[in-house]
Amino acid sequence: MNIGDGTRTFGANGIFAIVCNYTDENTAVVTTNPYESLMHADANVLVIELTGNDVTGGSNSNTSTQTPDIGYDGNFADATGSFMLISATDPDGAVIDADLDGNIDATGDHTSWTLYDSVAFMDDDLESGGIERAYAQIVFAQENSTIGASQSVTAGATLIDFPFNTDAHIIIRQGASTGYTINDWAIGDTSGDSPNWELDSDTLPAAFEDWAGINTVYGALNPTAATLSTESLEINDFKIYPNPAKDYITIESNVQISSVQVHDILGKKVISQNEITNNRLDVSSLNNGVYFIKVNANGNTITKKIIIE
Repeated sequence: MNIGDGTRTFGANGIFAIVCNYTDENTAVVTTNPYESLMHADANVLVIELTGNDVTGGSNSNTSTQTPDIGYDGNFADATGSFMLISATDPDGAVIDADLDGNIDATGDHTSWTLYDSVAFMDDDLESGGIERAYAQIVFAQENSTIGASQSVTAGATLIDFPFNTDAHIIIRQGASTGYTINDWAIGDTSGDSPNWELDSDTLPAAFEDWAGINTVYGALNPTAATLSTESLEINDFKIYPNPAKDYITIESNVQISSVQVHDILGKKVISQNEITNNRLDVSSLNNGVYFIKVNANGNTITKKIIIE
């Protein structure tokens, strides 16, 4: 299967990664990406050489050339983007929404594409008073509950409100999942220094909050919330039961629990408690469904999925 400029293919593990280097045409200073050396050995990595007038600029006008040119405009700051995994013959230059009505056109070269996957994120900056647009099967829309009228989503897409005032910096499909719900993806803002980023508190689902293992998956298969919970567990003999639960959850640990939070599946905090009486947390106020419980104890944090029925 060819990708991008028609000569690039997936690696042996099914991973294709794109990284960029940037040369400032005014100063000749080269900013080299720190990720290439961290990629999984089986990943196929494409390095795009960009030139421009300001590596920190937020407009595609800051980039003059892209080699190879696979359609990336070099805009480092505009978070809005739609990403599609397709099989097609010479997709370069295809226009999928000529009339800008927000939906993919019913005619055109793109109708011959085989679409395998797609995801999009829309930020809230509304450049020049325009409309933010997304074309994907799942769309994360920043602060959609507030500015949704200025965000256009393709008909039939799964729309998820990203209720934070910071842009999402990373989107990860969870494990081998192929669905299009919040359970199938992780999205969030990052903190720290490259390449050792970590997801911060502005993250969905909540199980991925504060995860510092992003650089372990560059070019590798995506992680899952369950895996994170297991790998980050440093509180010995930690137990949560019953699960599923109805009225109460018992939390046992060999160290003092400092706080507990429960988040719903969209990341909203529904319970926050600093003290746990008799190791029991009252969950009787929660509706039936899936939640994530985050327990902090002795400087350690663990997140587990729980079911309320």
